[in-house]
Amino acid sequence: TLHFYQPFGDFVMNILLASKYDDYLEHLLALDEDDRYFRFCSVLSDEAIENYVGQISSTDVIIAQYNENLKIIGAVQLIFYKNAKNERVADFGISVLKESRGNGLAKKLLERAINYAKNHGVEKMCTLCLVTNRRMQHLARNSGLTVQESEEGKQALLELDSPNSVSIAEEVFAEYIGICELKNKELSNFTANMFEKLMYPMRLFKHLDAE
Repeated sequence: TLHFYQPFGDFVMNILLASKYDDYLEHLLALDEDDRYFRFCSVLSDEAIENYVGQISSTDVIIAQYNENLKIIGAVQLIFYKNAKNERVADFGISVLKESRGNGLAKKLLERAINYAKNHGVEKMCTLCLVTNRRMQHLARNSGLTVQESEEGKQALLELDSPNSVSIAEEVFAEYIGICELKNKELSNFTANMFEKLMYPMRLFKHLDAE
């Protein structure tokens, strides 16, 4: 684990390559019915989630937090488009596994997403909050978004400032740390798996000798 300065606290997040979307799919499939409802405004089936991930646009950005076992425990997806006023907008959706809540991960994911969007010329960020999704409304308000009524429920909006040298440096550094940390986790898991495979014959022979 890396211990020097990290712009987003103790969390080391990664921007997923398309080759890592299977990890994102596994994460979304791990959500229960309530969490699927809050994430997609509908209780999607496993097949529907598989289709959703398979149709993710090449312009979308997914920022994810891996655990030590290389499982995604939290992620935020950014979907970019231009609205009727020709403004560059990013719609976002956040998901965090139940067992990984309560430590500020969702807030850090949103902060990283806001910083990324700002640095890439996005003027507004928004998300649809269901009326019953108090947790998302609380997160949005705590992160500086304005929550207002909409036809579908509540919409959280944020006007973004222009990027500056600090925001750009934080983004570059955060991604560098994320890549290094993920490679470190992959190497640790590879080493552990190889050790397990090497030790298996020895344990087998010891078992046979005991018989």
